[in-house]
Amino acid sequence: MGKHKNKSKSKSKSSHLKTIETENELDETIVVDKQQLDSSEPQNQELENQELENQELENQELENQEIENQELENQELENQELEDSQDTVDNSNTKKTRKVIVFSEEVVLYEKLLDEETKLREKKEKLLKDYESSLKEINSQMKKIRRDQNATFLKIKSSHDNEVKAASKEKRKRNGKNKGGFNKEAPVPKILQKFLGLDKKKLYPRSELYHLLNEKLKERGCKNGQWTELDDKTADELMKPRGTKFPLKGGQPFLKSFFTEESNVNV
Repeated sequence: MGKHKNKSKSKSKSSHLKTIETENELDETIVVDKQQLDSSEPQNQELENQELENQELENQELENQEIENQELENQELENQELEDSQDTVDNSNTKKTRKVIVFSEEVVLYEKLLDEETKLREKKEKLLKDYESSLKEINSQMKKIRRDQNATFLKIKSSHDNEVKAASKEKRKRNGKNKGGFNKEAPVPKILQKFLGLDKKKLYPRSELYHLLNEKLKERGCKNGQWTELDDKTADELMKPRGTKFPLKGGQPFLKSFFTEESNVNV
């Protein structure tokens, strides 16, 4: 019994010693790991510092390279400007030299241009004189035509008045129509035949023609109250001046003008 207790006590002592040794080993391991960690921190810091220095060096090199490139570009620009300025000076000298060389030719050319201008001025003055002369001649002819028109119109009016007086004095027969004077049937002028659409062979008294002409002009819109004014189309068809205008009492002289004009053409 006593032996067994001693054995158990020895076993417990040995196990206790082993536990203490294990704990000591663990403590040593922890200390070692801690030392290793402590020793690795400066190394990591050194590595980081080294990387930062390398990065700064690279940045510095890039900046230096950019500065060098910029300086090269500036130098090239300065060289180009110098070349351009030199070319400008050379061109200016060339132009000046050329002007001196061809001075006499420029004088000759200038005199030639003066002569050409003088000739053109003379030609212009001649054309203006010819134009004024032609214009005076045309105005003179127009005045003469207007005087002839007025004179002819007065003659037409006078002859018409005479015919009306003669017709009023003519004795009428009790049986039958009065076919003398204004009511006398006669060939219709060609212009009125075409304008009124009449039969070329048929004879018409002027009273009937006057009525037909008035109706036609009214249809064309040429009648305006007591006045009649021909539009351009009607004036052209009747071969009258455009803008022809006459009052109501001028209707008979206007009609007679067609007979007078046709008789003058036939003569």
